[in-house]
Amino acid sequence: MRGLGLLIGEETKNLYWLILTRVKCTDEEDLVELVECCRNVKTMNHLMLLGCGTNADGRLSRHITGLHNPKKSLGVIALHQLTHIDLTAPDSLPSEKQSVSRETMRGLGLLIREQTKNLQWLCLSRVKGTNEEDLVELVECCKHVKTINHLMLLGCGTNADGRLSRHITGLHNPKKSLGVIALHDDGQLRVEKCQLSTEMTKKLWSCLRSFTSLNRLTISDSSLSFPSSPPDLPPVTKLSADSVTSQSYEGLLSSLPGLTYIDITIDDAERDIPQITAGLRRTRGQQLTHIDLTAPYTLPSEKNRVSRETMRGFGLLIREQTNNLQRLDLRRVKCTDEKDLVYLIECCRHVKTMTELW
Repeated sequence: MRGLGLLIGEETKNLYWLILTRVKCTDEEDLVELVECCRNVKTMNHLMLLGCGTNADGRLSRHITGLHNPKKSLGVIALHQLTHIDLTAPDSLPSEKQSVSRETMRGLGLLIREQTKNLQWLCLSRVKGTNEEDLVELVECCKHVKTINHLMLLGCGTNADGRLSRHITGLHNPKKSLGVIALHDDGQLRVEKCQLSTEMTKKLWSCLRSFTSLNRLTISDSSLSFPSSPPDLPPVTKLSADSVTSQSYEGLLSSLPGLTYIDITIDDAERDIPQITAGLRRTRGQQLTHIDLTAPYTLPSEKNRVSRETMRGFGLLIREQTNNLQRLDLRRVKCTDEKDLVYLIECCRHVKTMTELW
């Protein structure tokens, strides 16, 4: 590559443009040096690097962005390895402008299946097909891309009990895990089988803030990492969670200040309940009317027990911050001593609005 650069810089006095297609280097720094060589050719205006193994946020991109020389203008066009696709229709766009034909959706699916070998995630926001079957086909196309892990379909005209939801629930392939996140027309967001990094969670939450119809969040078999100060989703009033990692709860609950109803199936009481308590303390739990914490029948006995410290911390939360709580359900969550449950009952008695403890 350096030899090519020297040739261009020293001997191609009349070169106008150079195109490299699928010619890859061992390091992006080699392409940066090529750009600098091309800038020494006075006649050269354009350099195209198509599919040369570069990244959109890599060394080459940063170098191109920083190019500035009023005496010499060199246009650089680089087609990077495609890892993310985000297609968003603004909320202000008329509904007829948000809809695409079956042919268009299938064309996108075929493109993803056949040509996006490095794609990691796809997000469609308010892009609606003529039928949910079109989105099912898109999901199937994404399953053929080995690198893709997440597909987000937000406000795409789907129903919580429709064809797409049934298809997602039935997805099972031990060789290929595809997490699908769907925001349905009834305002319910479903997150299933997803492992979201802090960056991805922040991006998703920031995108969801524009959906005022969002009112319910259902998460299963997932792990979400949150930044220290996650974006709030005030419209969400109901949360259902099952098989969610313990470390997800504090950030998740602290980002939902408008919660009135919580239904959580726990995997490890001593790990989950302190995280749940910490998350609710951060939002102060002012709006909550119903808390339901359940340990499933299948949970080993050592996983459904909590320490005195954990139960008293939860009791203090109820007593001090849940001013509108009406009902608390604890199912198969066991204490080390019955005195801990007596203490919980006494805490609940201080909440004037509370009428039921199960």
